[in-house]
Amino acid sequence: MKLSEVNECILNCTEKLNISKDIVRIASDKDSRKECFNELQISYFPAMPDSTCEVLFADDFSKYLILIFSDNIDTKEHFYAELFKTATNAICTFEKYKNDLKSGNVLLMILSDYLNGRKSELTLNDDVRRLAKNHEVTSLVYYQTKDEKLQNSYYNAVRDFSVRKSFLEKIKAEFLNVGIEYYFVKGIKVAELYPTPALRIMGDCDIHLHEKDKQKAAEILKNLGFMEQIREGLDEWRYLKNNLVFELHDNLCYEQENASEKERNFLLNEWKHCNNGELENEFHFIYLLSHLKKHLIGRGVGLRQFVDLAVEIKFGQLDFDIVLDYAEQAQLKGFLLVCLALCEKWFKIDAPYKAEITEEFFKKATFVILHNGVFGMEKVVNEHDDFAKQVNFDGKIKTIITSVFLPYNAFVGEYDYSWLMGRKYLLPIAWIVRLIKKFTNKDSRKKGLYTVDKITTSQRKVSEFEEWGIL
Repeated sequence: MKLSEVNECILNCTEKLNISKDIVRIASDKDSRKECFNELQISYFPAMPDSTCEVLFADDFSKYLILIFSDNIDTKEHFYAELFKTATNAICTFEKYKNDLKSGNVLLMILSDYLNGRKSELTLNDDVRRLAKNHEVTSLVYYQTKDEKLQNSYYNAVRDFSVRKSFLEKIKAEFLNVGIEYYFVKGIKVAELYPTPALRIMGDCDIHLHEKDKQKAAEILKNLGFMEQIREGLDEWRYLKNNLVFELHDNLCYEQENASEKERNFLLNEWKHCNNGELENEFHFIYLLSHLKKHLIGRGVGLRQFVDLAVEIKFGQLDFDIVLDYAEQAQLKGFLLVCLALCEKWFKIDAPYKAEITEEFFKKATFVILHNGVFGMEKVVNEHDDFAKQVNFDGKIKTIITSVFLPYNAFVGEYDYSWLMGRKYLLPIAWIVRLIKKFTNKDSRKKGLYTVDKITTSQRKVSEFEEWGIL
């Protein structure tokens, strides 16, 4: 096709869809395409696609561009059809995420009102209700807005709290009788600080105790009518009765597989920070931070975990000089400061320490956290598809070198290899694991192996983790 015909198709398509022709670019080579990535401040550059059109969205979905690859154009009719389809999908996606961000800002205002003791004068729509459900804060939103469609979640939370409190008292009494030393973490402990503890819903209650006491604790739970759900071969033992779940843990570290050595060593001192069944508040705050980091690096994390941090900051009477010292010991100071800054901006609370974060990062972080849902429930993780988007087919010898024997920084950004973070000495094991996966995965054998063209998605994640103060 002639350039004049390409431009004619672009003009007709943009006029029909009522969009600016300035968002449509002709990418004749890698350099011109890379300029578009830079314009949207996208921090990675995957391989050239073999399609006619491609859509690029800024990380915070504030802008998008439609790229056309002239070398891949066939006929005029086929090109126009592809362009129209791509542009229509881009518009729909862009509008959806704009609406999501608008609804997310409403949700953030409601949570800010709750934390600051203000009544929320806001009318909800289905998008806000959906977000509240995804982030498991529907009971708080009802408490603030009295939205009738969320009423059941409020009463369910109050009922569950009453049942849970009753069993907790029984468990504490039984543990005391047989001399079991224990403490609570995460939701069951943080809930005590909420202005309305019943509204901090939780999927399970974490009880930490010494390994030697787990069997005695298990018998107590079973005598109280709990059914053993998970036990053999796992670090946590899970017990269920109706909708109430208790988990028995014997340390804080095994869930932190992506923790640095300093972080793990810090958490291993848990019992030195426990007194009369209570974990020291400052130590627990660092554990909440570590746990949040784990989910952020993995499948993602949502607003509820940040609300927990905000509750601790505002109502926990923490000695933040101690918190800062602990964060340095656990190699989490940078992450702590970023989280404090986000909590201050999202929930309008005073952070004890001020951290500089860019407006670009704030927008991107807000979008990502809102889209995640609690523990990344809205994310779809597909390593093969993600990897395939930023690679090209190549020969097997080069493939083994480039796609299996990745450098440390490329590995730690991938969810399946997050255990490698802080343990560079285990890199040879990661190579072996990746090699086995490549040659035992049916899809990989069928579609061939891939090599990285420029900077991989994994390396992009590493860059994002640096913005979070993690690496």
